[in-house]
Amino acid sequence: MFPALRAVFFATVALLPVGVPGQATAAKVTLVEPVKLTPYSSAHKGGRRIISNFEILEFHLPRFAHITKVSDVDYVEYYVRYGPAPPKVWLKFMFGLSVGGYSPDDLENTSIKWTARKQICNGSEVGTDWRSATFNGRRWRHVSVLFGFAEYRDVPAKAADYFDKILDTVSCGRDPSRKP
Repeated sequence: MFPALRAVFFATVALLPVGVPGQATAAKVTLVEPVKLTPYSSAHKGGRRIISNFEILEFHLPRFAHITKVSDVDYVEYYVRYGPAPPKVWLKFMFGLSVGGYSPDDLENTSIKWTARKQICNGSEVGTDWRSATFNGRRWRHVSVLFGFAEYRDVPAKAADYFDKILDTVSCGRDPSRKP
């Protein structure tokens, strides 16, 4: 990661929970062991990719995934739909220099118990993977990254399983110290 970006990122990480993995924090967040993401692979074939700003993370989507792209001057959003018939639910990716999203909006809801796992690429912390499920089977997930996030909120288990397959494909983006 570029040194200037690393400084900005770690200045904002104060919004993330701190503590010992396995312990719950005050906001009902259980921290789990960090995960080292797989390195960037230019050999990935098949499907489509969504790449975060500065190529920090990339996600791989199936070819048949229905994607809608919305962009403005300072951000880009991608929506991946689950289900052909109402009620449609969406996986949202949002990246941009003014985009926050370092923690889920529903973090303060005390009826939701969260787990948080820090993600590591090329030896640096690049984001946090937040997960939650309620007693009725509805699920939330929020993957934060510098200048962006990917999330789904309050979706049924079947849709969450589909979205999780996409979010679990996350890998490190290009290492900026390497030449293409």
